[in-house]
Amino acid sequence: MGACWAFGLVAVSLLAFSVFCIFKGYALTPDGCAAMLGTALFLYLTWRSYARPTVLLSCLAFALMALDVAFNVALLVSVDKPSYAGAVVKVSFLPFLALVAAVGGIRGSIALRRFAKRAVR
Repeated sequence: MGACWAFGLVAVSLLAFSVFCIFKGYALTPDGCAAMLGTALFLYLTWRSYARPTVLLSCLAFALMALDVAFNVALLVSVDKPSYAGAVVKVSFLPFLALVAAVGGIRGSIALRRFAKRAVR
């Protein structure tokens, strides 16, 4: 369930950017198409990890969120202006929350596998 939350948080943020691209008329630009394709991919991964949570999907969510947090930290370190750095910290809270949810998803999917094996016996 944690991987579902992680993918869902990313899907919601990409959905907001996709709607922005549609209303501004950028839907057919490469940025708009990439945002819509990314939204569709993360919505699919959200549904897939909700329908059947697996360790692989949870690890994929963890890896993607760790990469996003690392990029946000690198951006925070490279910024000169303190006002912009505060905005980056606010933006990087959502991927950090998704990273914590992905860790919970890994733990939950491993526990689900363990309890499913006990139920078969």
